[in-house]
Amino acid sequence: MILTVRSPRARRALGSMSWTTTDQVLSASSNFLITIAVARGMGIEGLGRFSIAFAAYLTVLGFSRSLISEPLLAQPRRERDRDVEAASVTLTLLCAASGALVVGGAGLLLGRVELLVVAGALPVALLQDILRYHAFRRKKAQLAALLDGGWLVGSMIAWPIVTNSSSPSIALVCWAGAALLGIALAWRSLVPGMVWPTAALMWWRRDARGLARPLLLDSILVTISLQAMVFMVALIAGDSALGLLRAGQVYFAPLGMVLTALGVLAVPHLAQRPSATTSGLAVRLSVATATLAAVLCAVIIVAEPVLHAVLYADSINVPGLLLLPLAAQVVVSAAAAGLVVVSKVRGRGGDIARSRLSSTAVGLLLLVVATVTYGVEGAAWAMAVQAFLYVVELGVRVIKFRVPERSGSAVSEVMGHD
Repeated sequence: MILTVRSPRARRALGSMSWTTTDQVLSASSNFLITIAVARGMGIEGLGRFSIAFAAYLTVLGFSRSLISEPLLAQPRRERDRDVEAASVTLTLLCAASGALVVGGAGLLLGRVELLVVAGALPVALLQDILRYHAFRRKKAQLAALLDGGWLVGSMIAWPIVTNSSSPSIALVCWAGAALLGIALAWRSLVPGMVWPTAALMWWRRDARGLARPLLLDSILVTISLQAMVFMVALIAGDSALGLLRAGQVYFAPLGMVLTALGVLAVPHLAQRPSATTSGLAVRLSVATATLAAVLCAVIIVAEPVLHAVLYADSINVPGLLLLPLAAQVVVSAAAAGLVVVSKVRGRGGDIARSRLSSTAVGLLLLVVATVTYGVEGAAWAMAVQAFLYVVELGVRVIKFRVPERSGSAVSEVMGHD
């Protein structure tokens, strides 16, 4: 039986979903490829040093998204949208410059050259990211795919350079150059602009601050609970243990695109239909993403011997027992996806931040104790428990909040069906 999609809105939604998924695959693949190249060329110690620098980038990226990108995406489109997007570019570059000063200063203090390199790469990496959000907000996911496709092509070109190098700094330079290639390919189609910082700040105070402040707090807590994990494991167990943990996480890294794809696809649609954000919708989205993640994690664990041979050959040996808590964390984190999407569109960023605060307080203590007592496997289980606590509390907050029900299916509102 051949299924046809007759509704024009449904066809547009299906096309948007396809391009969004394609973009997430390309985005995950570019970082994945560079990480594998580092692992093959430099072993677990080199991967550990690379992971520290990458954690610094992810920290600044999290702040930029919380303050600028996510509030922009959650806003309904209006007239003078070009001015709004230009303001977001200006603020993103200011965020990158501030982050570069902090990360570069940390590199000087700690004597880590890779932190100095990633500090210089922040403006390029964050500009690429905000342009992706522009594409999603305009519902032109194909342009986001072009941005990340260029990044992936650049990473593929850099593969022999990275695998034959012994320096994580070289890998980071290649990674930033690949991002620049993606920007160049999509520049003419997106035509990004800039405004004076005063005008950009005026937009932020008027339209973005309400959601940005709790999301910033959440991003800070994520940095403490997840990115600080990188530095704590390295400090307690050493760079090699961190490299081993990162090597295990690489197996599941592509699944992150499930969570990101849901957000960038659903949030702009729901922003036009806020009354569709019922608790039932949040639960159904979360169950769907968690189920999909569980199935994919099971496949990955079963196929681990084959994946290990393809990814690492004889360079790294990842213990099978380490994969179980990492898979558990992925599944539990996927369960939070629908809850987070609905909370953002409702403007309930405070629910996200408060749930993160309490789970972080417990999780950080648990991480230290588990790492000292059980090593890298203990750290992985601590991360899974913390993710579970976060999902439970946020779920309770989302379900307690009531919005006016509308006739028809809320899921149809998200997907654009008539």
